[in-house]
Amino acid sequence: MSTRPMTAAKEGNAPAASFREILVPTDLSDPSEAALAQAAVLAARFGGRLTLYHALEFPDHEYGHWAFGERPSVWDEQERLAREHLADCTEGLAVPNDAVVERTASPVRALLHRIEARGPQITLAPGQRFSSEATLGLGPKLADQLATTAPGLE
Repeated sequence: MSTRPMTAAKEGNAPAASFREILVPTDLSDPSEAALAQAAVLAARFGGRLTLYHALEFPDHEYGHWAFGERPSVWDEQERLAREHLADCTEGLAVPNDAVVERTASPVRALLHRIEARGPQITLAPGQRFSSEATLGLGPKLADQLATTAPGLE
């Protein structure tokens, strides 16, 4: 299996597999933008739709002092900036996409809830680069199907 970045499929060579929904959680960092770029390649190759998702960590209700005075405007501004950033990230994408910003006390729980509720076929998150090697024995028929469905994974 290869861990190299994928490139877009040439027109007319679209694989038979289809991923309708690809979720890309982002913390607005450079690695998140790199994950988005790879997700866009997958969406183009498999005919999918991207959802770029950012959970804005909002203090829990136990910190009630954040709800009074000028403090709510701080969170409004953070949400506005996150939405602008996501709009910039998705501006040139040639695939259908949505950008979602959600305020939550727990970004991890919010992300897991979104995955559970929406059921994306792929969730592509940024991470550190690593490589691994594995061997999988395939018969000739399955190897041909894999090469047709997912070129580059041989």
